[in-house]
Amino acid sequence: MAWLLDLRSYGLKIARNSTSPGYIDWSENSDRWLYNRISENSSLSSRFFLSGPGNPWNKKELFEYTRSLRVFLEKLLVLFLISGGQPPRAPELLSLRSTNSTTTGLRNIFIEGGYVYFVTYYYKGYTLSESTRIIYRYLPREIGELLVYYLWLIYPFYTRVSYTVLGKPYNDYLFENPTRKATSKGGRITPERLRTIFRRESLAGLGLALNSSAYRYNSIGISRRFLSKKLRFQDEDLEEVEEDLDSSEAILDL
Repeated sequence: MAWLLDLRSYGLKIARNSTSPGYIDWSENSDRWLYNRISENSSLSSRFFLSGPGNPWNKKELFEYTRSLRVFLEKLLVLFLISGGQPPRAPELLSLRSTNSTTTGLRNIFIEGGYVYFVTYYYKGYTLSESTRIIYRYLPREIGELLVYYLWLIYPFYTRVSYTVLGKPYNDYLFENPTRKATSKGGRITPERLRTIFRRESLAGLGLALNSSAYRYNSIGISRRFLSKKLRFQDEDLEEVEEDLDSSEAILDL
């Protein structure tokens, strides 16, 4: 991520010494970057703002924007599932947070050595061992960069307009459903929705509608075929994977 650090330094330098449009500002006011882009672009401003006193936001366009954002987050969710090492269980993946919170806990997304990684907790057998396994999953650089761009430029803007314009409460979970109204689950993508998303994306990429739970099961076999013994995925949760599979749902939806 050295190039991102250079970009941050460059952006701050330009921000302090120039008023030219289009500069990159990485600061506490990062939610203003996308807002400024919209305001300074005539086609975007006419799309997102209504004419009249105060130029109010066009809520219809904002809702369309959240639909596009939902598609992006769903695809990012699948990338997290298939590229971060041994696939995590749905509740672990959907509990990722990018910021600390007094209500939901500490963030579990970090950057180390130029790579983005996320941390999940494994509780199987906790009642017997009274110990929790902490699992670090590193993402490929290309996917880590997508996440950084989202958290840097998109997330602050989306959070601000969601609260001030659309009236949605703050949500610090990464995989929120932007088009879903707040519920007791906080508007997060549900495990059931994750299965639907994975079937859709696997059908598009593989020609087969594969369940996310089945993929967790199959990934262990794939690792045994293509990885060295030391790097193979553990099969400690095979029983749990089998429990995750819905008896009414075939592994492959043909």
